[in-house]
Parts: sequence; C-alpha cells; structure tokens
Amino acid sequence: TVVSSNPTPTITGNTPLCAGSSITLMANPAGQSYLWSPGGQTTQTINVNSSGNYAVTVTNSNNCSTVSNTTNVTNAISPSVIFLSPP
Repeated sequence: TVVSSNPTPTITGNTPLCAGSSITLMANPAGQSYLWSPGGQTTQTINVNSSGNYAVTVTNSNNCSTVSNTTNVTNAISPSVIFLSPP
C-alpha cells in the first residue's frame, strides 16, 4: 500500500488592491489541479479586481486535496490631495 501525502497549498500575490486595477494571485505548488474560492477558477493563477477572502483547493496526482489558508485582499487607501491657496 502506498500512502500519498496531501499537498501543502500557499497563495502568493501583491496586496493591497489599488482602485481601478487588478492583482494576480498564484497557487503553489505548481503542476497540480486547482479550484479557487470564490469564483471557481481552475487555473494556477487568477486575476482579482475586488477585495475579499480568497482560498484555493489544491489536488495532487494521487487525488489528495488540501485547502489553503485564506488570503485577504483589501483595497488600498487612495492618497488625498489638498490644494492650499497662497496667503
């Protein structure tokens, strides 16, 4: 009997999310099957254009699956511009 270990999924990506843009989240390890939540995408990378909690289920070639920790994508705070008039 061969016992296969479960994959150890991680998510990488640059957060926070700037207004009007998107970021790419990547699931690791490579070469597996992926199912993202929310969204249901089945690719290793996804483009995200809204804040929220993202997780991925990674399934290896032996059909063993593990769900990643949640990655929280937040909106970046836009800088304020203050115009000062001369005295």
